Amino acid sequence: MAMEPLHWKQICFLMVKDDIIWYELTKQADGTFTANTDLGFHRSTGKFIIHAYSGNTFVAGGIFEVESCNPPQLNVEIVENGSGKVKFSVANASGAKDVKVAVWGSKNGQNDIRWYTLNETDNGVLSADIDLSSHNETGIFFIHAYGTINNKNTFIDGIARNITIYDKNIGGPDSFVTNPAAAAALAARSGDDKLDILVLGNSLSIHGIQYNWWGEWGMAATTEEQDYVHVVKNAFSPYVETSCRAFNYWQWEVEQSDRSIWLPTLNSLVRPTDDMIIIQLGDNVTDPSTWERDMNIMINYCRNLAPFAKIVLVGNFWYRESVEQGKRNIAQAQQLDMVHIADIATDSKYMCGLGTYVTGADGNVHEVTVSGVGVHPGDWGMGLIGKRIVRAIA
Repeated sequence: MAMEPLHWKQICFLMVKDDIIWYELTKQADGTFTANTDLGFHRSTGKFIIHAYSGNTFVAGGIFEVESCNPPQLNVEIVENGSGKVKFSVANASGAKDVKVAVWGSKNGQNDIRWYTLNETDNGVLSADIDLSSHNETGIFFIHAYGTINNKNTFIDGIARNITIYDKNIGGPDSFVTNPAAAAALAARSGDDKLDILVLGNSLSIHGIQYNWWGEWGMAATTEEQDYVHVVKNAFSPYVETSCRAFNYWQWEVEQSDRSIWLPTLNSLVRPTDDMIIIQLGDNVTDPSTWERDMNIMINYCRNLAPFAKIVLVGNFWYRESVEQGKRNIAQAQQLDMVHIADIATDSKYMCGLGTYVTGADGNVHEVTVSGVGVHPGDWGMGLIGKRIVRAIA
């Protein structure tokens, strides 16, 4: 665009009020003033209004029409192996300089925000290869691109992506089974080559949908596949055909007068073909006076229904010595494997925390705003619980 000489002036392209951008004109050798821009930054088509000003004085104006223009677009390519390796790229941003991408995970706000500089490639696309593992998070990441447009830092584009990053101290589920032969032997306990697992637990194992929770899986994993039950299942699946059923047995757990009234519910839950029963109960016990006795009775009840099943006890996530000691006594007396997990709750990176985003069973993304959900293990906590269970038996 060219205009008659003035001492100083700016122009403004205006389609609607929220896409106004000011551009400073540059004086050319012939005395005219010009500015080049990419109209895609306005994310509008149709009629554009242009006004020129010198200082605060309106100089001239006009209207022109654009049928189409390509807005700048941020893309994220993920290496789908849980490593945290991603490629950020921005296309159609030729008018922007010093383009950077701000990235932060949903957990605890922007406490982990990082800025990454993008470099121009041969085809004009701006890109960078990034390792997100330094964020010490997994789940929903917010990714916003900014660039300098006419000497002003301007938002270009932004997206939110669910990115799985395995804790380097845990690894992925496929690294948990160190002895495939042990997995096959476990599957053969009930007389076939299929591994059937039953989990009797509380909200860590499975929790129904309610006003502050949005999935039928372990609270507060960001997706179904991230809870410890599915981590265990997926660890064995490459080696043997595996099924895993989880049931929230909280009524038995919190019963204070007579826990035996809940035992008949196990008749429809426990199957003779079960090869392993994981018992993750005790966190919600309010009266521990009969806890050890009742747990022994419940384990024996399960043995009668599934005589070949290997029984594994999981320690409390929220530690309580009287309950934990009862589990230790039972594990020693009945020669059961016991997996301790209370230390996981002492490290914030393994916790869900407020502000974490969960992809619910409805396909929508929901924010954790209730502390009762936030105090549950997050994806990494679930992964570590799953790893300890698998390593204890395979």
